[in-house]
Amino acid sequence: YAEYQGGHMARYNKKTGIAKDIKPYPEKGGPKLRFNWNTPIVQSPNKHDRIYAGAQFLFMSEDKGDTWKRISPDLTSNDPKRQRQSLTGGLSIDNSSAENNTTIYYIAESSKDEKVVWAGTDDGYLQVTENQGGTWTNVTKSMIGLPAGNWCSSIEPGHFDRNTAYVSFDNHRNGDMKPYIYKTSDMGKTFTSIVTPDLEGNVFIIREDRVNPNLLYAGTEFGLYISIDGGKKWSRFENNVPKAAVYDIAVHPKEDAIVLATHGRALMIIDDMSPLRQLTAEVMTKPIHFFDLKPTVLNDPGAGGNWFGGDGNYSGENPSSVAKIVYFMSKRHTFGKMAIEVYDQNGTLIRELPAGKSAGINVVEMTSTLEKPKAAPSENPQAMFGTINGPNLPAGTYKVKVIKGKDEYLTSFTLKYPDK
Repeated sequence: YAEYQGGHMARYNKKTGIAKDIKPYPEKGGPKLRFNWNTPIVQSPNKHDRIYAGAQFLFMSEDKGDTWKRISPDLTSNDPKRQRQSLTGGLSIDNSSAENNTTIYYIAESSKDEKVVWAGTDDGYLQVTENQGGTWTNVTKSMIGLPAGNWCSSIEPGHFDRNTAYVSFDNHRNGDMKPYIYKTSDMGKTFTSIVTPDLEGNVFIIREDRVNPNLLYAGTEFGLYISIDGGKKWSRFENNVPKAAVYDIAVHPKEDAIVLATHGRALMIIDDMSPLRQLTAEVMTKPIHFFDLKPTVLNDPGAGGNWFGGDGNYSGENPSSVAKIVYFMSKRHTFGKMAIEVYDQNGTLIRELPAGKSAGINVVEMTSTLEKPKAAPSENPQAMFGTINGPNLPAGTYKVKVIKGKDEYLTSFTLKYPDK
């Protein structure tokens, strides 16, 4: 599905190459539809063929957009003072639809109950239905401290409870750069702000993790923030994620990964969130705790692609074949030896690694290859490329010993070849 300004939408068949216009149109004799510049078109998490689209009304289709049903009244303020876009421009009207207001901006169907649908508007309303549009409730006034007219930037129905939802608002268009995030556990009857002084910048997106309900992600004007305690405390994620605006976050449904859509830095993938998913209050009291990790896949690095393709051959970075040892320490190690020893399946010591000594999560990496073989001198410039990488270590489980002062802690990691 694709959308561009003015509410124009298309369904594209990637196999046949056929595209079909699926924009909903106003009823005969009905009011003109108002579409946001970024009109929401959303696929149901419960039913593949069901999609939603928003103007000032919410539309639902059960056949991928071939036909539409209006399932709401006007969910916006319908304030005439916000609808003067057709009066601008002097001799010629200056309206590309970026000027449109009093429109639905965000739509979300609950994955726990297909009849629960949320809608947020660009003029400050949050509405919810529990019967798939039969009746609607405006729950905006339940959010204490929310300025009127604040743009609803995202809605995240809870993945573990139908009555839970998170909502963010973005008021920077009115010169207000404060963050606004609220949580409800009773279908919008009451809301609690989960903003703390740790958060910086207006909020574009809020997401709940799919595995750990206490793990939250927030995209702001100044980067990615993460909370491991349900929003009581936030920390900016600084591991290779710059202080760029994060407009959207996708929590992968199968992998331990999240995908960030940023302004100015394109797409980023944080490919292993499993340590954060396993972080609990109990873990944080232990002197050292090892996280369970998936096996490291031993991929063949190959010989590279075309050398001189320029930007036309751009591709993202492939997953790493580096083995990782990841652990949490409640306190920084300051006195005594701390090191890591790695043993193969025969109990032979094959690596000695420096250990991470910081409080918090430590990641120690180990190359999964043996020493590269030596090559005889050659006048052929291509011959040298046969010795860039050594052979992979054998697949299997490797024992790990962490020496921390007088104490020793044991864990392991596994290397495997790609599945056929």
